[in-house]
Amino acid sequence: MSEIWLARGALDTELFLRDPELLKLHCQHANRRLADVARHDKMDEVFHYLLAQFESGDMVGDETHTFAQAAYDLGLSERRLRFELGEIDTNFRDLFRRARLSYAKRLLEDTVDRIDDIAARLGFSETSTFSRAFRRYFGLTPTAYRADKAPRARAGRRY
Repeated sequence: MSEIWLARGALDTELFLRDPELLKLHCQHANRRLADVARHDKMDEVFHYLLAQFESGDMVGDETHTFAQAAYDLGLSERRLRFELGEIDTNFRDLFRRARLSYAKRLLEDTVDRIDDIAARLGFSETSTFSRAFRRYFGLTPTAYRADKAPRARAGRRY
């Protein structure tokens, strides 16, 4: 249920035990929490932008080029985007890496593509570089992940 019903005069009722200082503290806390939510929304917005770029095949160039394009597409200057991500203790490189490896995980789960093809598609210069990055992030090599976590991709797998 997402509704609260009150009598018309209930909100105008004088509270005898009210504490203006406590109200002020609660409002400050609520405003800080809302600001945190808004900042994390920016992180999610950038992450989903990057993920969509990988999914569409439009991810072209290196992180530097992608950062400039992301800032432009999100309607921000590069400086503003860098500042907003810094405010929540993250940076574009980490979000780029997270989106790229999240998409790699999805490809391992949902396709029978060869691991070296996935590595090339995601812009890794070598399959070994992809495997090390994947293992560092997820704790398993791409081959082990596919074998253990992705039963849908097992049938007809090509390596």
